[in-house]
Amino acid sequence: MIGRVGKVVLEAVVACVIVVAAVLLWASFYVDSEEFRLRFTSMAEGVLGRPVHLEGGLDIALYPMPSLEVRGLIVEDAAEYGATPLAEIDIVHVIVRLMPLISGSVEIESIVARGVRVNVVRPEQGTFNWLALLEDMGRREGSGTASFRVDTVSLSGLEISDASIVYRDHQGGVHFDLGGIDLRTGGIRSGQRVPFVADSDFSWGHEGVQSKLTIQGMVRMDEDWSGFALEEASLSASIGGRFLPRGASPAELTARLTADWDKGVVALEGIRGRFLGLMVEGSLHSTDLGRSLGASGTVTLHPFSPAKVITRYAPGIPVSKVDGLERSTFSTALNVDANGLFFSGMTLTLDDQTLRGDLSLRDFNTPVWTFDLRGDAFDLDRYLPLIMTDEPFIWADYPLGFARDLRGKGTLSMDSFRLFETTSTDVRLAVDAQGGAIEAEASAVVPDGVHLKTGAHFALGRDEASGNPTLALRGELRAELLPVGFAPFATGALRLIGPSTLVARVETSSLVCPPDVRSIGILRALSGEVELSLGRGRVGIAGRDGGIVYREVARAVASSVFKSRGGTSGDKYDFSVSTSVDARGAVQGESLIWTMAGPLALGIDAPFVAGKGLSTSGQVSGPIFLGREGALTLAGELAFDTRSHTASLVKGVLTTLGADLLGEVHVTNMDTRFNAAGQFSLPRLDPRRSIGELGGGHIATKDPEALGSASLACRFTLDADGFILDDVIAELDGMPISGRVVGTGLSSPMLAFDFDAGALDIDRYLPPSPTEEERQAGRAPRNPPVDLPLNFLRGLRLDGQGRFQEFKLGKIRARDFSAKVHADKGIIHVGDVKGTVHEGTLTGELAGQVVKDSLVLKMRLGVTQMQAGLLLEDVAGRDYVRGATQVSFDLESSGRTDDDILANLNGSAQVQIRNGSFKFTGYEVKSSTEPDRSIGQIADDPRTRRTSFWKAYGEFAVQQGVFTANTFRVEAPPVLQCYGTGWFSLPDDTINLAIRNDFVVVPSLTIELVGKLSNPEVRIPKDRILNDTVRNILSLPERSFNFLRDLFK
Repeated sequence: MIGRVGKVVLEAVVACVIVVAAVLLWASFYVDSEEFRLRFTSMAEGVLGRPVHLEGGLDIALYPMPSLEVRGLIVEDAAEYGATPLAEIDIVHVIVRLMPLISGSVEIESIVARGVRVNVVRPEQGTFNWLALLEDMGRREGSGTASFRVDTVSLSGLEISDASIVYRDHQGGVHFDLGGIDLRTGGIRSGQRVPFVADSDFSWGHEGVQSKLTIQGMVRMDEDWSGFALEEASLSASIGGRFLPRGASPAELTARLTADWDKGVVALEGIRGRFLGLMVEGSLHSTDLGRSLGASGTVTLHPFSPAKVITRYAPGIPVSKVDGLERSTFSTALNVDANGLFFSGMTLTLDDQTLRGDLSLRDFNTPVWTFDLRGDAFDLDRYLPLIMTDEPFIWADYPLGFARDLRGKGTLSMDSFRLFETTSTDVRLAVDAQGGAIEAEASAVVPDGVHLKTGAHFALGRDEASGNPTLALRGELRAELLPVGFAPFATGALRLIGPSTLVARVETSSLVCPPDVRSIGILRALSGEVELSLGRGRVGIAGRDGGIVYREVARAVASSVFKSRGGTSGDKYDFSVSTSVDARGAVQGESLIWTMAGPLALGIDAPFVAGKGLSTSGQVSGPIFLGREGALTLAGELAFDTRSHTASLVKGVLTTLGADLLGEVHVTNMDTRFNAAGQFSLPRLDPRRSIGELGGGHIATKDPEALGSASLACRFTLDADGFILDDVIAELDGMPISGRVVGTGLSSPMLAFDFDAGALDIDRYLPPSPTEEERQAGRAPRNPPVDLPLNFLRGLRLDGQGRFQEFKLGKIRARDFSAKVHADKGIIHVGDVKGTVHEGTLTGELAGQVVKDSLVLKMRLGVTQMQAGLLLEDVAGRDYVRGATQVSFDLESSGRTDDDILANLNGSAQVQIRNGSFKFTGYEVKSSTEPDRSIGQIADDPRTRRTSFWKAYGEFAVQQGVFTANTFRVEAPPVLQCYGTGWFSLPDDTINLAIRNDFVVVPSLTIELVGKLSNPEVRIPKDRILNDTVRNILSLPERSFNFLRDLFK
């Protein structure tokens, strides 16, 4: 029985094996059939909702456990994401236990997948392809249309190797590859902890980024497989690539990772990162991800030295020149959700400076930034060497692409901000960016209370042809100045004091900004205007001595309008400039108007400013000449070039005092020892009118035609050593002047001169003489004392000589007159005086010295062989005395005024006349030209009667302006001998002189001259009878004596 049962069982087992083998054999053939391939792909399409293709084959294995192997599985993406597949799998191997199928359970021994490629795509319009897939699967499962369900599944092991993810974000222009992903787990069973390890290699080819990511730990599945939790998991990552500085290690990140599927939370604790020697710590906790996407945490950057980091990894940056970068820290709390990323309580420190505030980013698809930052103080001057290098700025140095895409708004405020050695306080900045359009406003208070406000508009785009960024800007700067003055003009040559406003506006047309092109080229599209207005206040101009001369102004406006003239290359930027100044003084009628317009060129690399053909004109009106009303205008063409250090003014016309000064000047070597050369001319000048406009009023001269005309023309050169006036051609009232002047030094120059002149009649320019009636009545006005120009004489520096065809002073004419003059430090010497005075020879010298408050003078003057008759013809109008005359003076004096000089006159004087004659009456008719008779002979004609003499001479001692006759004789033998005693005073205009006349046949006769020197009284003894002979010899008048009166006409 047992044997039979055993046989039946054996037969049954064999039959079952045969059946199973037959079934498996059939299954093997069926799996590889086209029908099963279609059913397999249809089932996959039902689960995913996407087309599925099987490029390889399907195979089933029976030993050691039943398994299914799929090769070349491709899941297509939706049409809007292009032709790239959603996913591709080279090989997937699934081992399934058969027996648990009887109980309704699916136990998968293992799943092994190799060569998995996942493509993540976001098109220019729409969302990511995988998000769209999950949303679609969720809708289908919720509606009950899913064609496949899995109730109970267990997995003993999962292994994925050589997987990769390709990321393409066409909206943001971001592309990267995540490759080398490996995932290995233990047996996955509900309620049990399963170890796992996930590795990944990440590469971003476009940016040269490479990284590695490893997550390992334990995963615990829920009993009902509804969820899981990560336990004792850790995350480690590294990132590197060609973006790193040379010698830098990849960045490293480690953290503890926990996740709870039931609660929907993920947490990263103990985050620690290291990069370029910087250490960062933090934590991140998600919200319930089942309800909403979000997380919060903290980030802290440990203190580090930016200078050491830069020195190590960027040695070319001049950190040693920076006064700082020694210590920096950063910390913030952060929150992230579906709406955006939020940084709150941010604190950034750099050296001793701190910046605090909040920063947020909203809408990840179209990011919008907002910020509110506050700082205590920031000194940018300390860090300028980092950016102010020798390398020129190019457009790639500016984040134009980022700025074009930027959206958001925010404010930045700082207690103080220092730039270019100027500290501003209460600094505020507001920015509003709307994607291609940026509005910025800033305000600050600079030293001395100047309030600055500025606004700018930036329009950013992209050039369709080249794809390069484009930029256009418009800006305005406004400075409101308090009455204390404008700080930039508080020192130096120009100072402004008073309430003022400075407004500057600039704008550019849209220009293309290639990354490798220098950004300074924006100047070729620049135009704008600057205006400075000053209310009632003062304008100060520094003088040569460093002192400031201030002028009160009622208002002043200075403006300049400029516009680029284009050009495309080279370090030259051409502008058209129009500048004007309009100032009104506090006194009625005071004004200053000036304009300049024309082309102007700038250089940046080799800095220069150049202008050519700049038309300029100006006018100054008001009490500008010694406090008198007047006007001065200037016009011409200006040119200058700081490269060649040259400047010039041509076609210059200076109009003032009723005359036009024409000329031009060319200046060279302005950087070293400047040199100027040019010419000027004064074609027509009315000196009398000009002196009147200078405040001299009406000038009364003996000659009403004097000071009627003048002209001047010359060439000149000027340098640091002095100046030269060459080819001087001048004219004064018909008197020609030609010569040369050399000035040594510019401050109080020594003037060396040499000139030739025509006839100069000083008497023409003297005040009119009193009339005969005024002299007779004693009403001749006495001029008040005139102060000598001591300061002028003390500063006078002369060394030269001059020659006059004729020189006339006090009615005395000197022909071929010449003299040499030297004056320096208050010491004056006029020597080598030569000339011909009425056929006589003139010699002399004059020495003077300015001491304290007076002038000391010494004079020696001599004339030989002068014809007295000719002299008296000029001086008195009649030849009262004739003869060969010799005169000598040796005088000295001192004083502060002209009267002092006369009052303190001391010395001696001698006069001698030989072989002469005299005649004091009978001039009612024209004088006879008949030659003199022999000595002592009396002429018969009373009209020509003259008394001849052999010698007349006088020696005078001069003291305090009084000439006392030591010797006075007239010898006319045998008829007459005259002896004189007495004096005359120049300061007092008095005379007291007695002349005794001894005759041969009659008694002696004494004549007295007393009273005013300019109008003396003649006293003749009345107790003596004068016969005709005596009267004729002396030619005494019966009623008057005109000789001295005629001398002082």
